[in-house]
Amino acid sequence: MNPIDVTAIRETLQQLRKAGHTAVSIDALDKFLASMPADKDHLLAIVDAAAAGARTQYESAQREHLEFNRFAIESGRFALQVAMLVNGGAAIAMLGFIGSAWKATRFAAAIPLLASSEYWFAWGVLLAAFASGLAYLTQWCFLHKRDKAAYGLTAVSALVTIGSYGVFLLGIVNAHAAFVSGP
Repeated sequence: MNPIDVTAIRETLQQLRKAGHTAVSIDALDKFLASMPADKDHLLAIVDAAAAGARTQYESAQREHLEFNRFAIESGRFALQVAMLVNGGAAIAMLGFIGSAWKATRFAAAIPLLASSEYWFAWGVLLAAFASGLAYLTQWCFLHKRDKAAYGLTAVSALVTIGSYGVFLLGIVNAHAAFVSGP
């Protein structure tokens, strides 16, 4: 549909009214409208404005998506760092305590439970390291447009990180049992 200059139509109607015409035939009006030049500049301006609006909206959505991804990556990185630090710190502390308990004969009965705690803390470190590797693979998949795999890896990485915290809890429970059953 061609854009129509309404002003030209009104001027023509005024001329016809002055000439004494009171009605316009549909065929005559159709012929007149077909002869009107299309206002291409006006149409291009409308299309350009719509395209600019759509581009701005798209860029805003892209920035929002990018910001969300950054936040998700930073949150995941923080959770993994905490899992590594907590489990690793507990493992190192438990090794030191087991070494001291080994020398003191009064703690000899608690050593198997303490060693069990060490076992769980070591698994926590291993799981956190594995989750870090999964996080890397997740980002690689997102980068290479393998979104389905990336979302699956995200879920697995989150579960492995939660598992790391879970085995930390098991280590704490075993350490508590060792201290309660102590000398």
